[in-house]
Formats: sequence, C-alpha cells, structure tokens
Amino acid sequence: MSYTVKLAKEVLKTSRKRKAAGGSAPLYDAMSEWRKLADQVYGMHQQHMAKGGRAGIGHNNPPSAINLEDHPAWIPQRLVAEKAGRKRDPNDRPKVDMETLRSTPKLYSKQADVIRSYKNMPENMAGASDDDVMGHFINHVKDNLLTLHDAVPEHIRERSKLWYDGGRKISDDWSQKYSVPNYSVAGAIAALSPQTDWYANVSRAERVLDALRGNGQMAISPHGKTDFYNEFRFSPEMDARFNSVNAKGEAYSLNKDVYKPVYEMLSGKSLGELDKLNLPPKEKAVAKAMWIRLYDEAHNSSAHKIITPEGDFSENVKNNDGSEKGAGWGSLVEIAKAIRSVEAQDPSELSQLMGEKHKVRNFYNNIISPYSQHGDVTMDTHAVAAGLLRPLSGSSLEVAHNLDTSPPKGNPGAGGSDVTGIRGTYPVFAEAYRRAAAERNLLPRQMQSITWEAVRSLFPDTFKRGKNAGKVDEVWDQYRAGKINRDQAVNQTFQIAGASNGLRPPSWYREGSSGQPYASAQGSSEQGDVPVTGAYGESSGGMDRRARGGFTSSSSEAPQERRRRSEVAFGSHPVHKIPGIHIVTSEAGEPTFTGER
Repeated sequence: MSYTVKLAKEVLKTSRKRKAAGGSAPLYDAMSEWRKLADQVYGMHQQHMAKGGRAGIGHNNPPSAINLEDHPAWIPQRLVAEKAGRKRDPNDRPKVDMETLRSTPKLYSKQADVIRSYKNMPENMAGASDDDVMGHFINHVKDNLLTLHDAVPEHIRERSKLWYDGGRKISDDWSQKYSVPNYSVAGAIAALSPQTDWYANVSRAERVLDALRGNGQMAISPHGKTDFYNEFRFSPEMDARFNSVNAKGEAYSLNKDVYKPVYEMLSGKSLGELDKLNLPPKEKAVAKAMWIRLYDEAHNSSAHKIITPEGDFSENVKNNDGSEKGAGWGSLVEIAKAIRSVEAQDPSELSQLMGEKHKVRNFYNNIISPYSQHGDVTMDTHAVAAGLLRPLSGSSLEVAHNLDTSPPKGNPGAGGSDVTGIRGTYPVFAEAYRRAAAERNLLPRQMQSITWEAVRSLFPDTFKRGKNAGKVDEVWDQYRAGKINRDQAVNQTFQIAGASNGLRPPSWYREGSSGQPYASAQGSSEQGDVPVTGAYGESSGGMDRRARGGFTSSSSEAPQERRRRSEVAFGSHPVHKIPGIHIVTSEAGEPTFTGER
C-alpha cells in the first residue's frame, strides 16, 4: 500500500473524529489537514536530502524510516572552549544538562544557593542539601509546566507544539527561494532573535535575505536592477534616513559620532562594493548591517505578518489601536551575525556565530533540527515565567540567572564555567522541561512551545503594567512562608490573572478554522512571543486584507525598554576588540566604530 494511501486514510480518520465530536468536517477542513500532512512529508524529505539521501522517498517507505535525529548542522548546546591544537570530536554532543552542571561542584553549589532564595522555594528548605534543593525546585517547575500544559485545550496544544516545525518549514522554503543552505536561514533567524517576538524575528531575517540574495524585490517600488546586490548604491533616501529626526526632534538612533565613519564609508556604495574593501570579516558584516538597516527603513513597508505554528504567513500584525505594527530592528551586532550566517561557507561556522549563551544556540537547533533527540529547548523570559507561574520580565532575578545576564543590583549572579561551557541556571530549567515533556510524551521543545504560549495567555503585557505582578508575587511569598500549598498558590494565581475559566487564545487562532489566525496581535517583547487576545471560543474581529510581504521602518518599543535591552539582553560580555569596530556593550548592544581601517 503506497504511503499516499496511508496519508489519505489519516485525513479521513481526522475528519471523522471531528464529525463524531459534533463538527461538520467540511471539505475545506479535510483539505487543510491534507496540506499539513503533506507539509510534514516535505519537511522530512528535506531532512532526508540534507543527510545525503536520494531524491524522493519511496512510496512504500513511511517517514518513520528516515533518521530524523540530527540535521548535519546541529550545534552543541553549549560552547566549549577548544584547547590549542585539539579539535572537538564531531561525534560529541555537548548538552546543557544536570550531569554537566554537577561536574563542577562549586558552580552546582552556588546555583543551589541562589535558588534557595527564590519565592518559589519553601523557606523550610534553607538548610536542605544542594541535591534536595535542586530536586525540589526541578519538580516544582515541572509541575507548574504540566499545570499550564493541561490548561490549554487539546486542539490548541496540537497546533502550538508545531512552532519549530513551522520554523523549519520557513527555513526550507527560504533556502530554495534565496539559494542558501537551510542552516544559514535558521542561523539568521536565531541571530536576530534576542528580545524579539517571533513575527518580527522572521520578518527581519526575510529582509536580510532579500537584501543579500533576493534582488531587493521586497521594496515598495522595485528598483528594476537585475543585480541588486552589486548595482543598487546607497541612495538619497538612505542618506535622508540617517539624517532624519523624529516628531520630538530627536536625531535618528544611528546618527551619532561613533557611527558617522561607517556611514561615510557606505556613501555611494552597493553591498557588493563593500566586499571589495579591505576590511576584516566582522567589521565588513557590521558595515553591511548598517547598509541593510538604512535601506530597509528608507525603502520598505513597515508591515509584517502573523505566522501560524505550521509556518504559514497570514494577515499583518496590528497594534491594539488597529494600526500596523512595525517589526523594528535589533542591534547592528545581531544583524551582522545574521549576515555572516547567510554568507557562511560551512555549517561549522554557525556554532561560533550563535555565541556562548544557551538560549540562541538551542533556538537555532530547534529550528534546524526540530526532531533531534538531544533535548534542545529554547528558554527565554517567558519560558522561565511558565516554570514559576509568575509574570516575570527580562530584568527579573530568575530570568537573569537562567540566561546568565546581569541580575538586579545587590543580587548575586548564577555564574558559569568556561571549562564546561555551562552558563547560568539554564540546565536546571532545561531538566524540568525535559521531565515535563516526558510525562506528556512530547519533545522538550514541544512542551516549551505549548507552555510558552500559555504563559503569554495567562500574563499578557496589559496584565503586567499594573499592580498585578505584585499581587502574584504576594501569593508565592505565602507559598514560600508555608502558609499555602502549591495547589492553592496556582489557583490564586489563575484567579488574579482572570484565567479561572480558561486561557485567552493565541493571535493565530480562530475557532472552527484550521490554519487561520486569530484577529489581532498585541505587542510582545521577546522572540517567540505570540500575542494573545480574548478567550478561547470568542469570535474574531475584522482582519486587514491588505497584508503583503512585511518589513518595517520603525519600532514602537518604548525608549526605556530599548535601554533595558542594551543593558541586559543576553549577557554583558567583555569588550570584544575587533579592528575598526569595537563592540563595547552586551551581545545585543551596538558596536562602536573606531575609524581604524
């Protein structure tokens, strides 16, 4: 029996289940299921080809016969310093796990100490052993994740677990469209991800790819160049953008003395002409980053699209007032890393480009190798918030400890090890996600996708702006003091969040329509954030039918949030001395141009 027939039977089975549950199982619904199954087969075929397989999967061979464990460009979850003259064994798979953390006893004990102080840890465990503290905390986080997972309706869970399948589909599609390896696309997306919501993240990657490999076709008015990369030169509109001021009379963010030498170097040149300059690779990438950002802001639309978990593009993202939301840009350092990912000649280059912090490395792996069996799990601010059931921010203590960023003043850091490459409490939270996933027969990245979306529903941005966060913290203070148990704390948290009767749906969801997005998308602040609105089952509002390939010219991010990002986003690194470009802030911060070439 051919595999196509098996697919057809799966489609019929799904439709019959819907009909038995009271649905009408219309033809378009069945066809949508067919499309999703076909997309999965296509993705498996792409992995098969990436591993050197022959074109075409045999009709009698189901996808389960294909080894889906690792894409050849999978990278270690932690960046281990290689000793001079000794290269890493390509068969080694360094993971961020408790075994590795325990191999450095001092770091293990230090992290147990900082965890003892958390609101989610009972005070009566102050004198417990390090192992008991770690064990209790991991189980506590695991139980919270399972509570969130189970609060999401099954039909939503079945789709929200697909976010990285969708990311892989986008990488494969753009690999063909732009003639670059799919690992380069995944690397560009991951490099642009810090402190960025998923919709904007993908849009930024598309703009970088379009400028480098796409002939500038995303521009509002296509320039008619047959070779955009080499023929389109720095335009008067780009000059105007660099010298612009906003409504408050403030100069454009890059129009500063430290950037003017880069601007002067770009003037009148195409991207291709920058390749001919005698510049180090890192400095050249930063110069291209400024060129692309100025080009995009001067010539491209500010719109970008909602994306479904399956990797399909839908309507434009909207602000709460109905206006189109801009995707904005991250730092020149991030854009430069995306450029170098696109230009990478070998997948081994991606490991260094993804940096030393675990979140971006795991995010890259989740996109390029979503069915890896190594427990890759992307944990950002909301992933920590999900594990603790608290409305945290990027500057919260527990988030800083997980991501190994600077903690709030007066608090100790979680530390890391140059020997093992472990950074922060990431392995502790990762262990909890892996245990929770195992209890629901999921991959860790699927548990993260489901609960990450659920916690955004439980604590939307509007919830965090008032005194609600303090009220939730008071509940967990009572838990810490032993006045209430975990179940009581969970119930009170859900009541404060207004979720006693159910969670709000994600922005892409519309009841009764497979693959269709929900009506509007609210603001969000970090990669993977999928804005939420309303409650499951509510009808959707009007949707803008003017959606088109989305770019942005500005960000609606508040100035104080931009400052916070520069200070704490993914780690304050030591000064990186690069000839000509001097990176003096965090990994997500802007470089400083010295003018030395």
